Amino acid sequence: MSQFKCSLEATIPTGQYANIRPTISGEVEDVGAFNEMAMPIIEGMFAKYGDKPLVKKEGIFERKETFTGEVVMYDSLHHKYKDLDGNPLISATTYKKKFEKPFELDKVAEMVSKKYGVPVEIIKDMWAKNSKISTTFGSAIHYAMEQYWLHRYDQCGDKEYHLPKHPLLRQAVESFPDADYPLGNVIPEIFVSNVKKGMVGQIDGLVLLDEEKKARIIDYKTDAELRPDKLKLHFIQLSFYADILKAFGWTIEGLEIWNYTSEWKVFESPVLDLEKLEAELTKKK
Repeated sequence: MSQFKCSLEATIPTGQYANIRPTISGEVEDVGAFNEMAMPIIEGMFAKYGDKPLVKKEGIFERKETFTGEVVMYDSLHHKYKDLDGNPLISATTYKKKFEKPFELDKVAEMVSKKYGVPVEIIKDMWAKNSKISTTFGSAIHYAMEQYWLHRYDQCGDKEYHLPKHPLLRQAVESFPDADYPLGNVIPEIFVSNVKKGMVGQIDGLVLLDEEKKARIIDYKTDAELRPDKLKLHFIQLSFYADILKAFGWTIEGLEIWNYTSEWKVFESPVLDLEKLEAELTKKK
């Protein structure tokens, strides 16, 4: 894949006739991914040094053709989707959130602060950094697995460009039990949509089975602790993808969550009935 030189420059007003002009540069394969990496840095500097609050506006939407044969508009900067008429579309991660129990950040941080004698601001800062560490590591695993599935037979001799150089990520990729996934059977990172129902999502991997339009959905996680309630949320996310594919004639045989800590562990589930789950959620309210 071609590499592009990208540079993002911003002007942060810090006072009358004064400003900071940070520039972030690098070589990337995906301009959208570069923006996702660079913009939080700019926004963080703006929040720390700017003399006025940063006003975020709608990003740039680009046309994107999906695996299910539709065209949607995608804002890669803010991870927002809409159809060609401008109607917003809901992603799998957003859909999953309505089943999550809200985390009372301020209340819990105050309790932890009192218990350990550490200021609330420091508690929140540590939580935020730990969250970013976990998210970044998870993204690295996803990129490494995508690269592997796409290029595991394009090894270029002893160069092994299909594998990450970092030993930890390399160990994760090489230890994945891929014996049941022969060449061509796994389609990585596919973008699916059902505009009629207002649904979009990106699947980590679609495992094609012997019969036409029959598959399993796989997803990678890096949860240090995968409790039953959290695992169910993951399966709700994958069932959302399955619901999209079923509308286009696919049969989804099952769902697989592959969780990596120091080794891979798989969790399996049939596709969950979203209508039933929503009905149960309504009864609880």
